[in-house]
Amino acid sequence: ASVAFARERLTSVQAGEGAEAKRARALAESEVFEACEARASPTMLLRHMHAILPDVNGFTAWRKEFARSLGVHALLCHALGIAPPSPHLLFVDQSTGSIVCRDEELLLHRPTAAMADAKDKSAVQLAAEPSEPPSVPFRLTRSLQAALGPFALEGLFVASIVGSADALNHPKCPLTAWLQLLERESVVQWATWQPPPPQPVGLEGMPPPPRPTHPARERIATLAPTLEPMAGSGGQQVTTSLNQKVAELIASATNSTNLAKMPPGWQPW
Repeated sequence: ASVAFARERLTSVQAGEGAEAKRARALAESEVFEACEARASPTMLLRHMHAILPDVNGFTAWRKEFARSLGVHALLCHALGIAPPSPHLLFVDQSTGSIVCRDEELLLHRPTAAMADAKDKSAVQLAAEPSEPPSVPFRLTRSLQAALGPFALEGLFVASIVGSADALNHPKCPLTAWLQLLERESVVQWATWQPPPPQPVGLEGMPPPPRPTHPARERIATLAPTLEPMAGSGGQQVTTSLNQKVAELIASATNSTNLAKMPPGWQPW
């Protein structure tokens, strides 16, 4: 019912490229998101797991594995540019807490809107359409946050992302080697990606611009420790914390404005 209401309300908003049309669209998205959020219970998944698990120990064990698995899944969505899955494509093992994403096609760098609202289109058609990346790096809606709880969210979930990112940035654990385990056509396309040829600069003696790296490598590299100047230290540099960078990703994934931009079929509420 919420999906139908959201689609009907957003369809009535006139599309356009002007500032006024974008402002009206953003206002409608915010209103629809708040209305649907008021209808949906954020503890639905949490109450379901409490009901089916035998005791507190069983629920604690499930939550630990759920936090680890969801953290790795979140990193892959962000790093590889995989559109965060809609609820009907994301499954949780009730006995172990492991995450299973039942997506027919692994569409890298595809918008969530296409995956959520254009179900009748083939992967080839979707790949040929121009698109923008989704407004959130991964799925971390209210129901998932409630199921994790504050300690697992700030603890195991963050630790899983930090540990996985650190491993993928390590020279002994190349990202390409892990992707080859997936053995999917879209991953083959990822491996054969070539940067565009450099454009001539038009000035003799000037070096050509640096060749761009793969987008996935760039996103993984942003989760590596970096040196940044410390305020009031006279140029002294400090190493940034990976936890701080992951916290910024979580803030983006849970931001109401970003969630409101997701399509109704994704059910961001």
